[in-house]
Amino acid sequence: MKKSKSKKLTSQSVNTTRFPAFERLSRERSSTSTVTSSQHTLVLLGASRVGKTTLASQFLWNEFIKEYRPTVEEFNWIEYINDDGNEKLLQVIDTSGSHDFLAMRHLYAKLGDVFIVVFAADDPISFDEAKGIVQEIRERNNKRAPIFLVANKIDLYNSEELWASKEFRTYAIKNKLHFAAISAKNTAQVTDTFRRVLGEIGNFHPSEMKKRRQSMPNARNNGGVEVNDIKRLARRHVVATMTISYTGNFCRLLIRWKGSLWRLVWKELLIFLILYYFIRLFYYHVLPLFDQDNPEKYKNEFERIAIMFDQYTKLIPLTFLLGFYVSNVVIRWWKQFECLPWPEDLLSLLCMIIPNNDEKSQLRRHTIARYVNLSAALVYREISSKIRRRFPALSDLVESGLLTDSELKSLTETAQEIKNVRWMTPLHWVQQIVTDEITDNAPNAALVNQFIQELKTYRIAFRKLFSYDWICVPLVYTQVAALATYAHFGFCLLGRQYLDPSKNYKNYEVDLIIPIFTIVQFLFFVGWFKVGQDLMRPFGMDDDDFELDYIFERNVTTSFAIVDRLQILHYEPITRDKLWTLDSSGTISMPRTGVADRYKQRKPLRYIPSYKAGENLDTEGGLMKCIAWRKKWHGYE
Repeated sequence: MKKSKSKKLTSQSVNTTRFPAFERLSRERSSTSTVTSSQHTLVLLGASRVGKTTLASQFLWNEFIKEYRPTVEEFNWIEYINDDGNEKLLQVIDTSGSHDFLAMRHLYAKLGDVFIVVFAADDPISFDEAKGIVQEIRERNNKRAPIFLVANKIDLYNSEELWASKEFRTYAIKNKLHFAAISAKNTAQVTDTFRRVLGEIGNFHPSEMKKRRQSMPNARNNGGVEVNDIKRLARRHVVATMTISYTGNFCRLLIRWKGSLWRLVWKELLIFLILYYFIRLFYYHVLPLFDQDNPEKYKNEFERIAIMFDQYTKLIPLTFLLGFYVSNVVIRWWKQFECLPWPEDLLSLLCMIIPNNDEKSQLRRHTIARYVNLSAALVYREISSKIRRRFPALSDLVESGLLTDSELKSLTETAQEIKNVRWMTPLHWVQQIVTDEITDNAPNAALVNQFIQELKTYRIAFRKLFSYDWICVPLVYTQVAALATYAHFGFCLLGRQYLDPSKNYKNYEVDLIIPIFTIVQFLFFVGWFKVGQDLMRPFGMDDDDFELDYIFERNVTTSFAIVDRLQILHYEPITRDKLWTLDSSGTISMPRTGVADRYKQRKPLRYIPSYKAGENLDTEGGLMKCIAWRKKWHGYE
């Protein structure tokens, strides 16, 4: 991207980019531009399945997500310049609605500059949860950040009841919230809501945006950039898209494109069909011209060859070869995912070893968390195309904040003297910091020992990843599978031709013109083989490769949340809760909330029932009576 002169940066514009790239861009501009930069954070919160991700998708790249895809954490960045010449960066965080990630919700409730709390208008439970989220933001956020309460899915709700009760709007007015009732399917409503949100933090007016030189798409006739241009630009820079996941029924799965069988084999299938119909035209229309006195002469020769080729296709044990090859590749693929290290256990132990919150202790915890993730970044750069593109040089790690200039110099010198130890160096620094903590404060020896074991496990995981990267599936396996697959369908080009039905060859009595069964077989076997090829290197750029970029960002965020935020927080005062006095008999009997009462609870049964008086379990009849009695007792009959 070329540098933009300051005089060209006076009008409003929008761009999206990954955060490290934006940092580099800002530094490049700083030498030629007087534009000042500031960053704000927009957080989308709400229960599961209320449409948070769909709202963000509609605004950023004009796509309505029809199926539910669970979100853990997704980041996008929008850059814009207001009329005062101030360059602003808006970080849009789409959070998980699952209760498994409440720690992330607590963290973002503190850090956000503006919030969108989403609930489903047809789900009262999600509205109750939205109330709790609003209350949590008010308690944890010290910035008095504006909060937008958004009722989504109003197209599924009775509009008369919605406005007759006025419950949503009344709650918003009472709590001084901005309110919007929208449907994520309506792009105009979504865009208008986000305009209001952005207007709260920077007088952002998309209708007045103009093209920034060398940064935006070509201008319209009126010199402005429409909202859809922004969305297309955002699509190229979406940060945290996970490995392709899928939900839905069989028919919906069949029409999926991204990550699908169709995307995997369409090129090979197209080439196969072109060759197939070329041979068919040759058989029906060209061969008779070779001998006009006897047009059937060469056609008969072709038919004998075609029948012979069809017989040979049955001799290739394709199912056995592909099954053996792909099963080994899939097992290897999943084992590599299981090798990915996660820092939570290690850093949770660290917080017990260094529990104090004085500046020295906080700095030690923070530095160890940084070193743990620095080691991961150094390893991932060597095995992952995505991480290598994100950090093409070690200096990019300095820009990201994971590495300091002095540490970079030390790593470089160490790598020059001793190869293959650069990624281990940060973990060795961790050991040295823990040693200093032992000298200063003498933490519990058992905890220190457990921490060192976890650190060892963390190091072993990286060593296994390097081993998988160095040692691939033997080439001969891939060659045999490839040769068998493509040779089989090479024979099929002749052997599966529909011969002249009038000659009554066995199994060739009908001419379907379209080789339906061969196409289905092609999809099965070539797709099977391509799956093995794609899963061979799971840290690349394919649809089903691991989203290591997202995993790395997630680990960095979680690591610093554990050692910085969560360690400072203290648990609430211990009191007698509902379960303490719920049942006077001394047993806990939790109430069935929500819609649980609609479903009958099925208790598991042991195969051999316990003894019932009066029945002899040694006889088959007595045993069956006991089984029937147990089923009736548990409500199955």
